[in-house]
Parts: sequence; structure tokens; C-alpha cells
Amino acid sequence: KLTSGNKYEIKCRAFDLPENENQTPFPTRTDILVDFRKPESRINLPQENQIVKSGFTIISGTATDPPDPSGNRSGLYSLRIKIRKPPPGESFWWDPGTGLGWQADPPASPDGYPVIPYANWTEDPPGSGIYRWFYNFTGSWVDNSPFTIEVYARDDSRNPTEAVGTGNTNWSPLRTFYYDETPPRSKTTNVTAFMNSLPTISGTADDDLNTYALRKVDGVKINIQRLEPPPLWVWSGSAWVEPTNPY
Repeated sequence: KLTSGNKYEIKCRAFDLPENENQTPFPTRTDILVDFRKPESRINLPQENQIVKSGFTIISGTATDPPDPSGNRSGLYSLRIKIRKPPPGESFWWDPGTGLGWQADPPASPDGYPVIPYANWTEDPPGSGIYRWFYNFTGSWVDNSPFTIEVYARDDSRNPTEAVGTGNTNWSPLRTFYYDETPPRSKTTNVTAFMNSLPTISGTADDDLNTYALRKVDGVKINIQRLEPPPLWVWSGSAWVEPTNPY
């Protein structure tokens, strides 16, 4: 049984049925690293259940190929990102050969999802084998919708075929976030054109709570201006002052 993280040397010699022995030098494979340990990746931005708005394009995180107890590891080979819009209108972000875009069906294998380019990896600290990465999303988000993100990491080990890109793989934990580019609404409910008393100003505000439970109004500010007689003054909360920022 080979132990993950250990390095081995392998020699071979042939014998036939009457026990003739191959006398040529041993074909030798040296310094073979056995690596069964899976790589790991995490998504840092967006945060879990974060609500992002217009202009959000950079997804970031970390990834590593953890060393075995011996301290050896094969290192990271590739990172791919899976961005999904759940139902209704489920779709997946990838390139079926016609360019990156939202597709109704996922690719046939995880290797069809977009690559996070090596240029977007930074080893931090140097020599640690831990990489900070980012992915620049170039598409359009659907307003008032949830999205999920996963990263598919592959290390640089090889399967028995010795083909490049056949190493151990592992998905990151699922990250869910929400996209919201629609402004909230507010209005006053007890103010009319002509009033002889207004001790309290009241109204309503909402952020269209029918879309998803996490969407909500975070705060309401009010701007009261005295138009006549001139000059214009604004209410600071305790006194009439010259206008600067009305809110």
C-alpha cells in the first residue's frame, strides 16, 4: 500500500517462463510522489447571503493543495467556477462553444465551467502554497434573484494514464448571494398641499418584499426644506440651517 505524501522509486526487470532474466539496466522511475489528498478552495466574496447591487463583477476567494503529513503535495493545477441562477429560469454560466453566457443546461462535466486564469492567482504568502484568486464576471445578473457559486479545484497529480489535468478534484462549499439593483420606494402619507399643523410627518417605505425574504429597507431619511420666504433653508433635525447635503 502506497502512502499519500510519500515519494517512491520504482524499478522493473523482466523474467520469462524458463526464468531468463533481462540483463539490461533497470528501467527506473524515481522521486514519484503519491498524492491522494484533495485540493481545497473557498469563496470569500460575495459573503454568504450577501445582497449585492449594480456594479458587482469581482468574485474572489482562496485555494490550496494541502500538504500530507510528510509535507509533500503536488500543488494546484486548475480552478474552475460554477455560477448558477436557481429556478425559476434556472441557468448556468459557461461557454458551450459560442461564447460565455447563461445557458439553460450545465456542461457535460465540471471541466466545462469557466477557468479562473492563472494570472488571477497570487500566492500569499509566497511559498505557502495558498493562493488568493479572483474571477471577473462579464455577464449580466438578473435583478431580484438569488445566485449560487462553487469552485472546482484540481491538483497537479496524475492518474495512471499520466495525462495532464487528471489530478484529484474537489468542490468548494456552496455560496449563495442575491442581486438587487431596484431602488426601494418611499412616500409620505399625512402631508397635503395646505396644512395648518404638522407635528408629525409619517409615511411608508418598502423594498418589494415579494421577491426574497432577505430584501428589506435598511433606513429612511427625510429632507424638509423651507422655500418661502427666501433664502432656502433646510431642517437639520433641531434647527433651520443653510443647505449643504440635503440628506
